[in-house]
Amino acid sequence: RGVDTNDVVAHWEPYVSTEPALLLARARHVLAPPGGITLSLKGDTLVASGRAPAFWIIRADGLAPALAGVGAVDLSHVTPGLPASMEPIAAEIESQRTLFAGGSDALDQRAVNSIATVAAKLRELVKAADANRYDLTIQVVGRADPTGTEKDNLALSRRRAAVVRDRLVSLGINASRLSIDASGSGDPIPADAPAERARLNRSASFTIRAQPSLNANVAERQR
Repeated sequence: RGVDTNDVVAHWEPYVSTEPALLLARARHVLAPPGGITLSLKGDTLVASGRAPAFWIIRADGLAPALAGVGAVDLSHVTPGLPASMEPIAAEIESQRTLFAGGSDALDQRAVNSIATVAAKLRELVKAADANRYDLTIQVVGRADPTGTEKDNLALSRRRAAVVRDRLVSLGINASRLSIDASGSGDPIPADAPAERARLNRSASFTIRAQPSLNANVAERQR
């Protein structure tokens, strides 16, 4: 026996997906993070890391908890903006991408040239950090396109980060300033076309972490 549609009452309500990839895309759209910020999810906690102006940190702290699917926001890994003499150099470094061939962690000539550019800028940034009495470290973040399993992608992206770090050390960057991280294909750099997105994520990028030197703060208090 069929159902008389006259007896059916339809009631529609909006539905907002909390699937992680869609939640991250929504968070990026709403929060509009600057280039030095990476967003990720740990459970229902939205985690931001990198460096951003103070006004963005305040804005994100207010907006993020209101996003559907976000239970909490962690901004403890975000470093406030840098002194004027450091900010443009750091921004230029963080805009750099060292690109790799698919499935490879080998450096071709273009990648070697890219790392040499980053090393030169890092030397400038170290001088500016010393002048401003800032402690400075650089994180090299390896990525991979979505080809293959996430386990393999994490291993590949870590090897990519390591080979870039080792090249920077060979160019005179102090190893104690460098760390590596691997994001696999889980937090991709966005791009409109799938092929361009895959190309950009076969890469290593750079995150600057800087804060006023503890020794400098002690000296100020002793004046």
